[in-house]
Amino acid sequence: MRYLLIAPPKKGIRMFVESPCIGLGYIATAIRKLGHRVEIKDCLIEKWNIWDTTRYINDTRPEIIGINLFSTAIQSVQELVRQIRTLTYKPLILLGGPHCTGDPHSIFKLFPQINYAFKGEAEIPITEFDEYLRGKRGLREVKGLVYQQNNKIIYNESIEYLNIEEFGFPAWDLIDPRKYFKEVNIGDKSINVHFSRGCPFFCRFCVNLGKKVRVRSLEHIWQELEMLHKDFGVERFIINDEGYTMLPKLVKDFCRFTIQKGNPFRYFTATGMRLNRLDDEMLELMKEARHELSFGVGIESAVPRVRQELMNKQLTQEELENGLELLNKHGFRPVGNFIIGFPNETRQELIQSVKWACKSQYLWGANFVPFLPLPGAEATKTLLSKGELPPDFDFSKINLSAVVYAPKGMSLEELDKLRAWAVWRYNSSPRMLWHYISDWGRFKRAIVTFLRIFMPNWLLPKEWRRL
Repeated sequence: MRYLLIAPPKKGIRMFVESPCIGLGYIATAIRKLGHRVEIKDCLIEKWNIWDTTRYINDTRPEIIGINLFSTAIQSVQELVRQIRTLTYKPLILLGGPHCTGDPHSIFKLFPQINYAFKGEAEIPITEFDEYLRGKRGLREVKGLVYQQNNKIIYNESIEYLNIEEFGFPAWDLIDPRKYFKEVNIGDKSINVHFSRGCPFFCRFCVNLGKKVRVRSLEHIWQELEMLHKDFGVERFIINDEGYTMLPKLVKDFCRFTIQKGNPFRYFTATGMRLNRLDDEMLELMKEARHELSFGVGIESAVPRVRQELMNKQLTQEELENGLELLNKHGFRPVGNFIIGFPNETRQELIQSVKWACKSQYLWGANFVPFLPLPGAEATKTLLSKGELPPDFDFSKINLSAVVYAPKGMSLEELDKLRAWAVWRYNSSPRMLWHYISDWGRFKRAIVTFLRIFMPNWLLPKEWRRL
């Protein structure tokens, strides 16, 4: 049997949405173990539109098509599914990915022409689904499966498998890291990797895709890094998992391990640092192990009521301040990530948070993004239950550069102006202007962000326009 796994076109600016489809890589490895043929196609990297993708499907005729669904790709995937169903042959169409996990009950309303969907991790479920196709397992026995039966939508309990090493490595030969080297958010001889899965925290703005933190062994991690270096020339690894920096022992053990191996690679903590998990030993080891000094830190709001009570971010003001001071003490350059317009946040609290960021001597940059009502997040569920978001809210609108929700007492237009004010006030200082000019990648992203915020919409290229 032949599978085709697709990372579809996403709405948004290319430099902000490209990312290697590692999740599909793990699924491909599971499919190969079953003895089937499998391909992965990333439409962004291939520069394919819907018609190019449909043409390839018609030419190659895979029996099963799996599509990774992000909320920003809903409209393009809807069109892709419609086009696939116009073909003269009828493949099985499976959906999976973050949107299916966060909002499984609406999948068949959005995509009535698909066959099945998966919520949660799919390495085990895809194997069980293969057994179902061969008549060796019932539908209700396939973990995480979402399907229709007797006009009802059913979704089975998902799984968080403990021994993630059993999954092996992603099918890197089908992804080919070299295709991503020139992407702005990746970089030359760089690629994303995962050391662990899961997050034990329950921030209300986030979608918890796995509550159990499961860590790979250092030997297993190192085998993958060496393979990526040998086969594809990778020299810099972007550590994407939430669990890395929230587990001091993992960080220290890995740093000692790579130092003992001769420190051949560089590392970037893409998800930032957990400010209340730091200590002097960890930071010195990270420096010695060639971790990059600049990264984001999740502050979210500088106002304790907003951060702790509203967002449920388990980070006190004292821990926040001490963490930033400790990072600077060891030569790191933290960039603060802030959410503006969180539900029940007041205008005064928003302004207070921005002013705190502007005055902080320990921040080397700040990002101010509007609150995103992510499907499945606790805050989103509350807004839907209270009617502050319509039941048919279009999740494809969510975008880091677009205001799609404003708390009570503020309009979308007012929040958009407050965001523009925050960005301008923080980034117009001489220190920040010099910081951007000295870093071409950051400068390029900053220019695009500024244009999107401050230029009239009609003057922007179509793909850059604000929603």
